[in-house]
Amino acid sequence: MALKNRNTVLGILKNKEGKILIGFSERVNSGNSKTVDSHSWKFPQGGIDDGETATEALTRELKEELNLNLNNSMVITELKENVPYYFRDEKGIPEFEVKLHPFLIDYNGESNFEFDQEEFSGLKWILPEEIYNLNLKIRKDAYIVILKKFNLL
Repeated sequence: MALKNRNTVLGILKNKEGKILIGFSERVNSGNSKTVDSHSWKFPQGGIDDGETATEALTRELKEELNLNLNNSMVITELKENVPYYFRDEKGIPEFEVKLHPFLIDYNGESNFEFDQEEFSGLKWILPEEIYNLNLKIRKDAYIVILKKFNLL
């Protein structure tokens, strides 16, 4: 039986000081009672809808989660490969795969956001190496790979 999966965009905002924006999420996203991903830090991300390009999904997700409108003054770099993470069962066997399609956005706008409080309970700007000190739960390895591919680590 094939592993179920979801294609997802992920946006990493980097400011002129070289810090990246990350948010704390209290919600459970696994679709069941497991809390393998709740109460952890994550970048703005969300599913790519049918008929939507990755760039369109990124634009929509950043608007929904951060109330941020992308514009032509922002330099946006797309990683051309997906980076996965997995929801696993009690034995560690993958049950569901999330395929992250990452983007790096050079951001020089306001540093305070009117964020979606159902998505995040708070946001903070961190130096990329501080990622190692955050509770990222199931996303940790994927996030580190992505930051390395963008030459941030």
